[in-house]
Amino acid sequence: EMEMEFQHLLEQQEAAKNHLEEAWGENNDLKMRCIQLQKEMEELREDNRLESQLNSKVKDQRDKIGDTVKGQQSEIEMLKDRNDELQREMDELKNELLHTLDVASIYQKTHEIIKNDS
Repeated sequence: EMEMEFQHLLEQQEAAKNHLEEAWGENNDLKMRCIQLQKEMEELREDNRLESQLNSKVKDQRDKIGDTVKGQQSEIEMLKDRNDELQREMDELKNELLHTLDVASIYQKTHEIIKNDS
């Protein structure tokens, strides 16, 4: 009976040993997977960092472009206003010139009438 109990204990020990070896193997596999996941996580962190930098640069460029466009729009409005002002001045000068030509024409006709009457 002791021999059967001893045999049973040996079988249990062998089963425990096999179970332990499987557990060690699984543990090693999990360690390797963990190391792989840590590497992937570091790569993703680096990708996120680079993406964040790029997003920041893109935002800065958009802001600069927006500021440039606003400045150009402001300059266009100023140029339009100046153009309108110059157009009004040209119209005034044209009217003055026409008036001067009318006066000169009247003066010339009056001068000719006086000359012919003399």
